[in-house]
Amino acid sequence: MPDYSSYTTGKLLEMLDAAFSDYYKRATRPCGDGNKFLTSQEAKALEQATERYEAICAELVKRGAAEYA
Repeated sequence: MPDYSSYTTGKLLEMLDAAFSDYYKRATRPCGDGNKFLTSQEAKALEQATERYEAICAELVKRGAAEYA
């Protein structure tokens, strides 16, 4: 998981918006054949976008700047 501890809280909040937009764009995109999707580059990009979003959320929660379930 990426380390976002060196960023300011304000910058993380900006990054959170961008990370969520990227995640949402990739997650709501039609994927076609499910079996082929799991091994595609699109699946890897979605996994990376999810990890980035979750890491930013975790850092904000650790700082007490946001609450996420």
